[in-house]
Amino acid sequence: MPNLQQLREKVYRAMDFNPQLEAYRDGITADLNDAYIHLSCQHPWLFLKKKSTLTLKRQATNANTSGTIEIAASNLRLITFSGFTPPSSWEGQEFVGPDDTKITIGAVNTNLVYLTKPYAAAVSSGNTDWQVNYVRYLLPDDCVETASFVSVADDQGILEFVDNDNEELWFFDPDQTGQSRFIVESENVSLLGPETPPTLAVASSGSLDATQEYEYCYTFAYKGVESSPSPTARATTTGSNKTINLSALPDTRWSNSSKASNKIKNIYRRRVDGSGRWVFIGNVADSVTTFSDDNTNFGNSDDEREEDDLFFEESPRQAVSAWWVPDEASRDIELRYQRRPRKLVADSDVPEWPVQYHFLIVWWGLREICLQHGMTQQAASYAKLADPLLRQMKAKYLSRAVRRRVRRSWVGGTVYKSIYGTPSKS
Repeated sequence: MPNLQQLREKVYRAMDFNPQLEAYRDGITADLNDAYIHLSCQHPWLFLKKKSTLTLKRQATNANTSGTIEIAASNLRLITFSGFTPPSSWEGQEFVGPDDTKITIGAVNTNLVYLTKPYAAAVSSGNTDWQVNYVRYLLPDDCVETASFVSVADDQGILEFVDNDNEELWFFDPDQTGQSRFIVESENVSLLGPETPPTLAVASSGSLDATQEYEYCYTFAYKGVESSPSPTARATTTGSNKTINLSALPDTRWSNSSKASNKIKNIYRRRVDGSGRWVFIGNVADSVTTFSDDNTNFGNSDDEREEDDLFFEESPRQAVSAWWVPDEASRDIELRYQRRPRKLVADSDVPEWPVQYHFLIVWWGLREICLQHGMTQQAASYAKLADPLLRQMKAKYLSRAVRRRVRRSWVGGTVYKSIYGTPSKS
């Protein structure tokens, strides 16, 4: 089963060169990943199907939570709840205050809710006139295309999916509640990423590997989504200095007033030796601009991680809404979708494809490299290697609903008869 390093060496042999410069290796890796992700997302492959649970929720109000609110004049973006702890699922949803003003919720922390815009006026403590509407449900970050939404528990079966092009033909009254029967496509959600890399400095003590080069980046987490990563920075430990301190992280509080936004910064690192995946190592609050990585919280091996700890670039997150607006506290439905695999980062990473088609990534990548350099004849040669493999993979692993099938009767011309003759009763 060829891994990333072996696929890259296949490209080197085909191009009759083997550069030692890291820039060349990174360039070839990027071209291979472009081919891998493009082919993975272009067709509904059976081996990239996945199921996930989507939990629909009703409007949250004082009546069903017993929570009361207060918005102080000193910070009109901050709501303090009493008698109720808001869930993190409120992030990205719609808060409606006593004057019916609707504002998106940016973040939730214990009993505090942070709005993306200031509320119009202060709200006295103990106010019960509020609600939170679930206006969108984020789909999994690896979702490329939805296949179906199925309500299994109540035997309702497949829910009707309405896309953006057809939504305007329907009238989905947001005030009408009941058992949801329609899933409505919403606009994609994205978040601007950081502009600057962290500043790194090696310090004494710690338990990072000695004389090892590490690379760091960070992202923003806000409104229920994660941004693209920042530019990266590198530092190398020594025999005795095995801690790396990060500084110059941006202050993500509201710049006009230095009031809390609760926009969190997630920190990632990887080993720069061809074997390092980007792993999550911690996060810092909106006002904190430093982070110290001595590896004490995560052990000494970047390979021993849960998959959820690895960085996955979300790109714009797809979202849906439900109609009728649910009247149940919560209702689980099953989402079936086509997923996007992770990029190949570590040398040991293996494509999530049937092994017999891994070299399709090489031929496709070489075709693109040759086209970039104006080598059209060589590109055509690699296309002749890639196209038959792609046709074979489509014939075997394309979703059954879109396969081309020709069914023939046993009875017909001589060419199509069974080798055992025409079936008959005896």
